Amino acid sequence: MLSNLSDGWYTLCNVISIELNCEYYLFQSSDDNVYEPSNSFTYVRNGSLERCVYSMKEGKWVFYSEGNLLPFEESPYYEQKMIKKRLTKQILIEYCKKLGLFIDDEGFWKSTDESLYFKMGG
Repeated sequence: MLSNLSDGWYTLCNVISIELNCEYYLFQSSDDNVYEPSNSFTYVRNGSLERCVYSMKEGKWVFYSEGNLLPFEESPYYEQKMIKKRLTKQILIEYCKKLGLFIDDEGFWKSTDESLYFKMGG
């Protein structure tokens, strides 16, 4: 699922996860030039938060990690002195690749499969 909403439709993802008894990853990344940039990923299983990691600027840079490391994570990243380098867009892309999601390949964003399209607002 691809969303441009600031919360990534987290609630919808949770409902789907509970109803289908499945897991999902939610990756979010903003441009570095926005007022308060952030990068994060969340792992949820059956509607229950299992893992959350983020690096964001809220006046100053903040890093947060909750839950057990997942097999694809590289813990040395999280030990870097500069907080903003602990979880970057490039690290998220690397994690996606380890999960088989090659989001930096142009073909990833194209599909001939059936899909649903929701548009909010005007």
